[in-house]
Amino acid sequence: MIAEKVKYFSEGNHMEMAIKFDVIRLGTKYENNNTLNPIKSTSNGTIIGFGDTIYNKRFTTFGNNLVSFLLNDNDFIKVLGKKLRRRFPNVWCTLGYYLEDFKINSNHEALFNEYINLQRSYFQMPCTELELGKSSYRDLRDWKSIMKYRVGI
Repeated sequence: MIAEKVKYFSEGNHMEMAIKFDVIRLGTKYENNNTLNPIKSTSNGTIIGFGDTIYNKRFTTFGNNLVSFLLNDNDFIKVLGKKLRRRFPNVWCTLGYYLEDFKINSNHEALFNEYINLQRSYFQMPCTELELGKSSYRDLRDWKSIMKYRVGI
């Protein structure tokens, strides 16, 4: 039901979109998975590409409109819950993942400080497709695609 509703929305909302990453950084490890308690100088093993809404306005608008569209259907509210929102309206991509958490040392900090401000064109890419899928692992090793949707022109 969700796949068909997302397909309907995507087919009616074709627009040219591009994703721009502003920062590449190490992920943060949190105490008891509480995002209010980051563990100092510890990574959860992820390498993250992050893009602000200022440079990704069309993508962010598309995501917000998709959520609003789904929440206009009472059947979806029962499945997804009334509180479904884009918690942090930005672009976030896991670029890589280590199998275990690790302490961040000065060499890691120096390396990732080079990617604090990404102004080069190769940190931008077109976004033409949306994929709905499922995985049991955060590194997506068992990713199963449910359906793909064309969103860009």
